[in-house]
Amino acid sequence: MAKSPHQTDKVMCAVALDMAFKVALVIKNLALIFGFEAEF
Repeated sequence: MAKSPHQTDKVMCAVALDMAFKVALVIKNLALIFGFEAEF
């Protein structure tokens, strides 16, 4: 099934945003963990 470049760009953008969101959550969680460890 051939997709147009425009559709592919939209899919890639959605995937990139999803990945960025997950990476941001992981970094935020790590920052919280290290922040709590630094306090104690």
